[in-house]
Amino acid sequence: MYTIRYRPDLNLLDIEWAGLFTPDDMVRYADDCRACWKEAQFQPGYLLRIILSDNQALPQETLTILSDAFTDFPSAGRIAMVTQSAIARMQINRVMLVPHMRIFPTPEAALEWLLS
Repeated sequence: MYTIRYRPDLNLLDIEWAGLFTPDDMVRYADDCRACWKEAQFQPGYLLRIILSDNQALPQETLTILSDAFTDFPSAGRIAMVTQSAIARMQINRVMLVPHMRIFPTPEAALEWLLS
């Protein structure tokens, strides 16, 4: 479903999503992200890469949970989303209204931009 890994050497929160996320899955995901934050103690300005490995868009109910789930989470300095799906790209552009976010077709291209 997802993996969450903080890489302190790069100040990178590295996440991979796969499969259909239900609202309950999104609540668990948000809780797991908070647990990672508390353990790693990363600060605002960290780098964030989210890889949509199966290129699925999120259901509307799940998006609603997502929009409220991270209001108390530290802000990333740069966000790289990875997908090859045109539908997922459109959804990301519709809901991720931050100027420091870009979408990439490969994890390597995303990481290169994040570290540049």
